[in-house]
Parts: sequence; C-alpha cells; structure tokens
Amino acid sequence: FPSHDVDAQVKNVEEINARFCLVDSKELIFMMMDDDKVHESYDLGIWVDTPYFANALEQMFNLTWNNLN
Repeated sequence: FPSHDVDAQVKNVEEINARFCLVDSKELIFMMMDDDKVHESYDLGIWVDTPYFANALEQMFNLTWNNLN
C-alpha cells in the first residue's frame, strides 16, 4: 500500500451525538447505535454510495466544523 501523510484534526462537539465518516463526498458510513448505551458487539454501521446525500452532509459538517473553537 502506498503511504500517505495525513493531517487530521479532532474536535469535541458536545451538542451533536453522531458517528459517521464521509468518503470523497460520495460515500457515507454512519453508525446506528449510541456507543455509550450499546455494547460494541451490537454496534451497527451502514455504508451507502450516495453522492447527493454525502455531499449535502459534508456541507453541513463543514459549516459546523468551521464554527467550532
């Protein structure tokens, strides 16, 4: 596998309880369970190939991310 340098940032958002991953503004993986309330062996994620929705969610994410301290 080729190695890639990754510059990642992590911010804590107390007001939003969600886990998801956007991939190239085209795909979306979102977790269905609250990991504070469900044992990890029962966690469930859904992976969808949906450029329309992934792009919209990415725009909402960026608006929120850029307004965080």
